[in-house]
Amino acid sequence: MVFRLIEILAEMTNIKIILLYVITLMSTNICLCQDLKTIDYHVHIFSDDLLHNLADQGFILHDDIFEVNCMDESCSQIDKIKANNSEKLVLISAPYAIQIGSENDDSLKLYDFVKGENNFLSNLVNSDRSNFYGFCGINPKWEFAINETVRCINDLGLDGIKFHFPSNQIDLNDSKTQESISEILLYLSEKNIPVLIHLNITDLTNGSGMAKQFIKNFLCNHNKLTIIFAHCGGPGGLYKATLDVLEEFDIFFKTNEFSVNKNIYFELSGTILEQKYPGKISSSELKKMISKMGHKHFLFGSDFPLRSGKKYIELLNEELDLDAEMLEYIKTQNIFENK
Repeated sequence: MVFRLIEILAEMTNIKIILLYVITLMSTNICLCQDLKTIDYHVHIFSDDLLHNLADQGFILHDDIFEVNCMDESCSQIDKIKANNSEKLVLISAPYAIQIGSENDDSLKLYDFVKGENNFLSNLVNSDRSNFYGFCGINPKWEFAINETVRCINDLGLDGIKFHFPSNQIDLNDSKTQESISEILLYLSEKNIPVLIHLNITDLTNGSGMAKQFIKNFLCNHNKLTIIFAHCGGPGGLYKATLDVLEEFDIFFKTNEFSVNKNIYFELSGTILEQKYPGKISSSELKKMISKMGHKHFLFGSDFPLRSGKKYIELLNEELDLDAEMLEYIKTQNIFENK
């Protein structure tokens, strides 16, 4: 009787071992079958018309600070964009940089130019819908800003918008600008559409004020929003101001009741640079902040054509020195699949 009981227990133990082995195999296969592709959330594209407009303004997109030379059309040709970057790309139009005339006061001509640039983006995105997402550039100070936002999302079927506050000299103290941004953010909230924002940090030693003002003006409500802050909320490069912005948002996440309705991310483009510059902060400080806030709040971005995606990943590996699993999560996190 005792021996038979031992045999039964042994059989049950074997069954458990087999089940555990099967479950392990299934889990492994599920992981292997997932198509985890690196996604770059910051890839600029420029039509030839915009490149000429920028050149007329005195901007040079092919000097030493640009890894990729836009003047050879590599910022508009799909094969060259793919060759320099990750598997999945968020392509961004930049009509907010357009200037028409010395006073920039021909609104009809300006709107035609803006629509042309966003149509150009739409055509590129639709050439490879499985790997491209499209964010149209919007200046909230345009009189037609909300109309173009609606057109880009409803008519063109694009995936998001981008604000570039420094290019458009956005002052969050201006009531009219606040109203325009709020109107656009409300529309995006209703449509569950993300926005990429480059904040206008004017004091490189203090980003707290800008972060607090943005939170107060636009986040203290029950609207569900998805926001990606370019360059980890800073101006590009890694300054004390960048860490201040991240610190303020960490406080927001942990103490503010409205944070539960906000999906807020910070993409890494332009933060880790090899060059020396005044005010540069050690990349180890950013690593600490990522660990403190949680890596799920961070996304990969290259800021192409300033950096190519492939080379910037190498730089992040070398300089940021994140845990391999953590960096892989940041590289492959796809917010569009989590909507």
